[in-house]
Amino acid sequence: MMNNLPPEIILKILDYADSERSSLLRINSHWFQCGISVVWRDVRCERLAKIAKNRQQIYASVIRSFYANGYKVNAFRHLAFPKLTQLQLIFSFQWRSRFEPLKIVESNLKPLLPSGLHTISLSGYFDPDLLVYVRLQCPQLRGLQISCPNPPSPHLTPEFVLKFLRSSPTLAEISLGIMITGDIFDHLAERGNLREFFCTKQIVDTYILEKLNTSSPFPVLRKLKISVMEDAFPSLTDAVQSVRELDLTLVHDDDTNVQANNVLRDVFKLAGLRELILTIHYNPMCSTVIDNEELMSLRSLSHLVMLNISASWGSFLRAPCFTDRDFAQLFTNLAHLQHLHLNISMPKRTTVSLVALGKCCPSLRTLRLTDALDMMVLQSEKVPLLPKLEKLTIDTFTNTESRIRFVRKYSLACSLFDFSCLRSPHQHAFQIQRSFPKLKRLEAIMILDSMDPRLDFSARIVDIWKSLN
Repeated sequence: MMNNLPPEIILKILDYADSERSSLLRINSHWFQCGISVVWRDVRCERLAKIAKNRQQIYASVIRSFYANGYKVNAFRHLAFPKLTQLQLIFSFQWRSRFEPLKIVESNLKPLLPSGLHTISLSGYFDPDLLVYVRLQCPQLRGLQISCPNPPSPHLTPEFVLKFLRSSPTLAEISLGIMITGDIFDHLAERGNLREFFCTKQIVDTYILEKLNTSSPFPVLRKLKISVMEDAFPSLTDAVQSVRELDLTLVHDDDTNVQANNVLRDVFKLAGLRELILTIHYNPMCSTVIDNEELMSLRSLSHLVMLNISASWGSFLRAPCFTDRDFAQLFTNLAHLQHLHLNISMPKRTTVSLVALGKCCPSLRTLRLTDALDMMVLQSEKVPLLPKLEKLTIDTFTNTESRIRFVRKYSLACSLFDFSCLRSPHQHAFQIQRSFPKLKRLEAIMILDSMDPRLDFSARIVDIWKSLN
């Protein structure tokens, strides 16, 4: 029966097999011929190097994405890669390392640069003339990623990069891990086909944004990753109206705790956003306060599928006045949300806020919230609360909320020091299972601190939930 399966069924089986894929290719030649394109479509050079030299071409013929050490590609100069569309070349990251001139490595690289190559990634110190060679060999190239160490190569100057970009009209996806000038930024803004732009090293300021010469910058840009100074954010939102996926780092240069009254004041201009990843990069070990009005401005982003807000390493965000009612109001207009990561401390928000989240965002699949969660508060709520939730991450679990409710209800009979109302970790775990039946991963990130008994309580809940699944 296994010999007679049609190719499309075999490919479907291999898609689900994951780590067992390679062994399935050994069933027979029919499985091998059908499955090799799945198992070998995305590989590293080390894996291909382990194959006997007289059989390497069999596998090279189906590789679509290849990761290689730029100094070891000579081992594959005898091969052809007719289906290769993505190539990542990694060179040395050591300062003053000696890179070989293009004329020496050109013959070794040519097999890895078929005319159908769509995307190339170059990391480390390399001969800038390689960029020109790639453009000539790969006329269909539309994706370019450059990642340079610090300090950058003295040969890869902004003038060289600008000249290369101007002579490469097919590029539509560009990631520059180098310092860029206003001229480069202005050129990118004028490109009528630029759909993705990642600026991973430069912090863009108002000077660069206000220098733009075009009245309609980035006309078709859909995906943007960028770091900007806080005061440049309004200018950025004016320039990238067409963006649908934004990975933004806001940088503040003060040395004190920050009242972030205007962090999101212009986010409403990007009403078409589907994904927003916002990192607030203020001062390490400082607290950034976000007021309610700022958070409420997110309500205008009604098409959001992903919302991720966090602080940079060493600092943290607080919304001290944000209540359950505010929380419910915020998400009333975000019905399409599937991924929510709010790394913002909201001491006035309680576990009851999850009820509103379940009503407003029924498609939620991943959820990250700070502070504590008391699952027993939800025992009287209709289940499932979040029927599609697959991953839940919180700080810790607690019994505090349900205990306070118990005391308020039976105030004459007990006090906060009466522990008879406490529920066991088993009961919390069962409630998690009832509220989130599709949950596959549960994390309480503060359980690493075993000195706190509350965290031990959280660890027990997580362990019991895992045993139930």
